[in-house]
Amino acid sequence: MFLKTIGNNNLVGKVAFFILFIAVILFKYFFSNHNYLLIENNSSFNDFKSIVFILNCVFLLFISIGFNNMIYEKGVIKKNNIITAVVFLTIHPFLHDFKLLLTGVFFLFFLEKIIEIILNEKIENQIFYSAFFVSIISIFNIYFLLYSVVPFFILFLFKNNLLRYMVIYLIGVAIPFFILFFLKTLFEIDLRSQFNFYENIKINLSQFKYIIPVLVVSLFSFIEIFNWINKKSIRSRKAFYVIIIIAIITILFFVFNLISYDYFVLLFSFPLSLFLSNYYLYSKRILIKHFLFFIFIFGMFLSYYSF
Repeated sequence: MFLKTIGNNNLVGKVAFFILFIAVILFKYFFSNHNYLLIENNSSFNDFKSIVFILNCVFLLFISIGFNNMIYEKGVIKKNNIITAVVFLTIHPFLHDFKLLLTGVFFLFFLEKIIEIILNEKIENQIFYSAFFVSIISIFNIYFLLYSVVPFFILFLFKNNLLRYMVIYLIGVAIPFFILFFLKTLFEIDLRSQFNFYENIKINLSQFKYIIPVLVVSLFSFIEIFNWINKKSIRSRKAFYVIIIIAIITILFFVFNLISYDYFVLLFSFPLSLFLSNYYLYSKRILIKHFLFFIFIFGMFLSYYSF
């Protein structure tokens, strides 16, 4: 079965992933039906279109594989697989938006440090860097600082020396803002004006009809998680709870119009990739999960491409 093949992170699975990666790149480049995916609309980078396109491909590959490897190495999912990377790559529509992919890289680092806080005993470095990375992305949308609820929640429940860790976290949050202040005061360099993330992107509601299959698959994955989460190891269970909290915060951001649709898809693709890959790997209903997997792939392609 196809899912069994890519369920093992072996040579065949890696080859299948890179074939899909190339296919996604080609389809997104030639058949994208959303105007905001076009490089031409990113006027800041019009003089470097080829370089930006290559960087975006590299970033998308890095985030997909990096998130996949992090989930396995931290023991969130025990099976060494490539499915998480496949799902993330298929969900992610923003091939041509360098700024969003850059945000995705720092958000990936933030997730990694958050999970390490749960799993490790000595966590000073993890606390500092989690604060540092969330502070970087919050430069462009201050509401992202609300993700700080997650490490504070972990520290309050599972760790001692709460006051000391909070001071370390606040120092990590302050450093990127101090660097921005330093650059603007001494050199009159305003990085925030160079990377304007406050773009209102209009979405054609007719495109959402293609998301319905994805929602159906997601429902199965959520049922699978809540049915089996108590059977997972303590480490895996804690990591899943943290990812669920991050998913809820991201949904609330979108519901209360604190982030745009493109940000929502980017940030929510991390927990959704984990939930879906967990279902594809562990569900015992082989025929159903294969059917839902191909429905998911087909639905996402219809959502972001026109033929």
